[in-house]
Amino acid sequence: MKKNRVKLIIILLIIIAIIAVAIGIWLSYKNSRDYDIPNISEEKYFLLYENGKYGVIDANGDIIVEVNYDEIQIPNPTKPVFLCMNENKINIYNEKKENIFNEYNNVQAIEIQKNTGSNNFDTSCLKYEENSKYGLISFDGKKITKAIYDDIKSLNNKEGEFLVKKDDKYTVLNLKGTKMIKDYYDNVTGDGYYNENYKKAGYITENNVENKLKYGYINYEGKTLIKSNSYDEIKRINEIKDDENVYLIVNLDNKYGVLKNDEQIIECKYDNIEYNEETELIKVRNEGKYGVYNLDGNEIVPVENIDIVFRGKRITAKKTNNTIEYDLQGNEIKDNKYKMILSTENPEYSITVTKDNKYGVINTNGTEVVENKYSYLKYLDNNYFAIYSDDNKIGIIDNNGSVILEPKYDVVQEIEGSNLIQVSMLENNLLEIYSKENMKQIISIENAEMYQYDNYIRIVSENELEYINFNGDIISAKDVFKDAKIFPIIEDGKWGFEDIDGNIKILPTYDKFLDFNKYGYASIQKDGLWGTIDKDGNIIIQPTYDENKVTSKPDFIGKYYKVNMNGKNYYTK
Repeated sequence: MKKNRVKLIIILLIIIAIIAVAIGIWLSYKNSRDYDIPNISEEKYFLLYENGKYGVIDANGDIIVEVNYDEIQIPNPTKPVFLCMNENKINIYNEKKENIFNEYNNVQAIEIQKNTGSNNFDTSCLKYEENSKYGLISFDGKKITKAIYDDIKSLNNKEGEFLVKKDDKYTVLNLKGTKMIKDYYDNVTGDGYYNENYKKAGYITENNVENKLKYGYINYEGKTLIKSNSYDEIKRINEIKDDENVYLIVNLDNKYGVLKNDEQIIECKYDNIEYNEETELIKVRNEGKYGVYNLDGNEIVPVENIDIVFRGKRITAKKTNNTIEYDLQGNEIKDNKYKMILSTENPEYSITVTKDNKYGVINTNGTEVVENKYSYLKYLDNNYFAIYSDDNKIGIIDNNGSVILEPKYDVVQEIEGSNLIQVSMLENNLLEIYSKENMKQIISIENAEMYQYDNYIRIVSENELEYINFNGDIISAKDVFKDAKIFPIIEDGKWGFEDIDGNIKILPTYDKFLDFNKYGYASIQKDGLWGTIDKDGNIIIQPTYDENKVTSKPDFIGKYYKVNMNGKNYYTK
C-alpha cells in the first residue's frame, strides 16, 4: 500500500514537472513572438548633402561623417550606424568614425517594401551574408539568426517582420528571429490591417497550384484560419477595427463571399462584395441585382434591387419602378420625412437632411433638437455644430439650436489634437480661438497668422504674440521654450529676443521668426533671406538663404536646412 502511494506521488510529480516544462516552453515561445518596434520619434542623425556627395550630421549640427560619399544609408536615425558607399564599396561607421561589424560580411540595410513610415529602411535589424546565404543581426552587432536564408527582405505592412526565402519558399521571422508562421509558402504578404500599429495584422499565404495561384490566411497569433490552397483571392476588410476577429472577402471560381475568422458567413455566390465603413454593412451584387448583409452574415435587404445606396443611417434600395428606404437593421421605413440621416462622432446625435436639402439634428430617441433650416450642418464637438448659411458663411449652434456664433465667418474648424476651435473672417483677417468645452472665446486678433506645433499654437499680428496650449490656456514663450535662454518678442512687426528677466538681448530687427524646433534651432528672416539662431541666443548663421531657394518655413539643424527630394530627407547649405 505504501509502495503504491510512493509510486503515485512520483507519477504525480513527473506529471507536474512535465506540465511545468510545457508551460515554460509555451511562455517562452509566446514571449519570443512578442516584440517592440523601435521608437524613432527623436532622431539623432541626419543625412548631409553638398555638391553631389553625402555625409552625416548629429542633432547639434556637427559633422559626424565627412561629405565624401556617393550614398549614405542611416537605417535607424537613433542609432550610430552609417552605411557609406562609393563605387559599390561599403564602409560602415559609428559616431566615432570607427569601422564596425568587421566580423560580418556584406552587411546591408533592409529596405521596406511598402513604406510604413518616413524611413525607407527597417529600423530594427540589418542583414549579413555568409557563404551566399543571409542572416539577421541587430544594430548592436549581435547575431539574431544564422546565415541560412537565400534572401531576406521586409514583410510589407508588418514593421519588425521579415520575409525570408529558403529553397524557393518563404516564411516570416520577427526581429527576434522567431518564426511567425509555421510553414513555407510560394509567397506571404501582410494583410495591411493597422490599429495603432501593424502587430495585429495577419498573413495572406500564396501557393502555385497547377499554374494557378491559391491563397490562405494565418492570423497574427500564427493560427491557420484558411489553408493556403483554398481560395483564388483573399482580402481582409481592414476598415473593421477589431484586433481579434478577422473579416475576409474571399473569391472562389470568380464568386465572392465573406468569412469571419474561419467561419463562412456569406457564401461565395456573388459577383462583387463591398464593405461600407460608415454603416458597417456589406453590399453584394449578383447578376445585376443588389442586396445588403450585416456582419453576422444575415441578409437584411434582399438581393433584388437594381442599386443600393447608403445615405448615412438609411439604405436606399432602388427598384425598377420604385424606391424603398430601410434603416440599418433592414426595417422598411414608411414615414420617410428625411432623405438622409448621417451619423456623427457623438452617438447621441444624428444629422438629418430633408428632401429640399435642409439640415437639422435629431437625438437618439429620434426627437428633433435642431430644426431642418440650414443649407449645411456638421458636428464639431461636445454639444456643438457648425452651421452654414445660404451664402456659405459659417457659425456655431448648440444642441438646442441656440446660436453661439452668427453665421458670418469664412472658416470654422477644429484644431486637430486640441481642445480648440479656430474661427476666421477673411474680410479683416480676423482670427479667433474658442474652447471646444464651452465655446468660450480665448483670443481675438485682427490681421493675424496662426502657426500650429506639436502641443500648442502661436498667433502673431504686427504687434501681438500669443501662445495657447491645446487645453486652451494662454501661456508665455517661457512656458513653451523651457530650455531656452532667450525668448521671442515682437514690436511694430519686427522680431527680437529677450532673456528670462525681460532684458533685450537681440533688438527687434527680423521680419519673421519660426519657433525653436526640438533640436533647439529657430529660423529668422530678414529682407527675404533666412538664417538660424539657437536657444542660447547664438546666431548660427545670419539671414543668408534666399527664401525662393529654400522653403517658406525652413527647418534648421545648425547652419543646415532641411530638404525633401523624392521622398528623401536631408540637410544642406
